Amino acid sequence: MFFKKKKQEGQKVDWEALRRRVAAKYDTTYDAIDHLTGTILEHRQGIIELLKRADPDNNEEKIKKILDISDGGVLYIKSMQDKKFHEIARHTKEPPFVKLVFIQPFLAMALAEHTGVYNENIGHIVGNALSIIAEDGKHYDHLKQNPDLIVDMIQLQLKKLGYRYDKDKLREMVRKAVEKAGKIVDKLYDKYQEDQLKAFRTALKVDNPFPVLKQAGIDIEPELEEFRQFLAEISGKKTEPKKQRQVAGVPKPSEELAEVKLEVLSILNGLEFAGYTEEAKRKALEKLSSRIAELSKEKPTERVLLGLGLYTYAIEAIKKGKLERLREL
Repeated sequence: MFFKKKKQEGQKVDWEALRRRVAAKYDTTYDAIDHLTGTILEHRQGIIELLKRADPDNNEEKIKKILDISDGGVLYIKSMQDKKFHEIARHTKEPPFVKLVFIQPFLAMALAEHTGVYNENIGHIVGNALSIIAEDGKHYDHLKQNPDLIVDMIQLQLKKLGYRYDKDKLREMVRKAVEKAGKIVDKLYDKYQEDQLKAFRTALKVDNPFPVLKQAGIDIEPELEEFRQFLAEISGKKTEPKKQRQVAGVPKPSEELAEVKLEVLSILNGLEFAGYTEEAKRKALEKLSSRIAELSKEKPTERVLLGLGLYTYAIEAIKKGKLERLREL
């Protein structure tokens, strides 16, 4: 295998020298390569928020199940980080292998919607398929040129686990998924620029990644919306483009307020997916209370006051079990 040939057992690696070689190869900086590798190692809520924006259901719990994520503050994505393709990216620090890692969650979400199966097997199926091609020396650029590289391995695993699928439809779905997810990955890793990679790395660890990305000149929302529409199409779910409707005489809500509404609905979806358990309710209330505490530290602008009102309303609705009211937001 490619990786085994590259790395002899017991051989010490000069990581600094490796970073410098990779930086020179891709015409970027030493620190840029450090930030690039960090994007597949250090994950907190930010990566979840990115994936939720691409999900027709905006459902955090569903995403965590598909990707087999354990949450101890720092997220551990088992279907990604336990796999050989992730190890190869970590050790080679080559951008095309890093990008192969980051496309995995999006392909897993697509496979879940295509099959209607929303458990950890799906994430691991995609992770295993990507590991096979990575061990053969193939990476993100090869996958974009030929998405069929992973189709047979995905089919084999689906069959082994007893999941039903149509070969031709699966092949077509994978091709489209690679194309559309590739737009997201390409923009996030554009030209391997140090400032943008640093911002991207930071965005993956904060509660709301979008302002961090936008400040660095990265507007990823159009690509995420295109992928969301694609997932809705293959799953048969009804969804409309995310845009604010202007009602006569009613001011258009700010982008920040729209994000508050989106977050409240996301928490509601998470409650539904978790079966409205007491533990799920407790976590939802803690999250909402945390947001109220954060907003309370800001100046009492109209946006802040409206946000406080929405979060407080959501808390009372959850406590009283009147969750249907949140659907009217």
